[in-house]
Amino acid sequence: MADEKKGNFLALSLHLDLNLIAQLSSKMPVDNSENEPLAFKVEKASDEILECFLRLLGCDDDPVKSKVLSDPIKQELYFHLLRGPFGTRLRNIFGRESYGKSMIKMVEFLKQHFKENFSIDELAAKANMASPTFFKHFKKFTSISPLQYQKYLRLHEARRLMLVEDFNASNAAFEVGYESQQQFNREYKRLFGLPPKEHIKELKE
Repeated sequence: MADEKKGNFLALSLHLDLNLIAQLSSKMPVDNSENEPLAFKVEKASDEILECFLRLLGCDDDPVKSKVLSDPIKQELYFHLLRGPFGTRLRNIFGRESYGKSMIKMVEFLKQHFKENFSIDELAAKANMASPTFFKHFKKFTSISPLQYQKYLRLHEARRLMLVEDFNASNAAFEVGYESQQQFNREYKRLFGLPPKEHIKELKE
């Protein structure tokens, strides 16, 4: 939601209950007409989803209301998610034969340890998978390879450090795990279109 005069935005998120998704999925018919990859995507929320979301937010103001009504509203919200364009995707990710839960754990691991250097073999071992299997399912889940994902985390954090905390490019590169300034500059420009110093100057202006 945006304020047209000030240009401010309000972002809201809901942590998904994986057990509730699995429980509801088992009670709903499966639509095999779609064969989507597991990569993330963005869709416009339906009126039913938005309405449930707003009712769920309204429960926060009243502890008794939250205790009594929040779970039924969540079930209704998840029902609409599973019936909508995300349904097949959610079933694929959290189904019994899916590697989705393992991939979520590895995504979280990389978010917490993106400064460290890992090989595909090391990451695969942490996921208890063979390297080819891990690489295949991680890329299917995120659309990019594990090391590309780690690189994006590093570069976005470096941009934040330079933009918000006034790090220079050299210090930002070192802070996020780069050992080579030249490599950092090259990969930063490839992702954002400009060298670090020029890009941050443009963003601030």
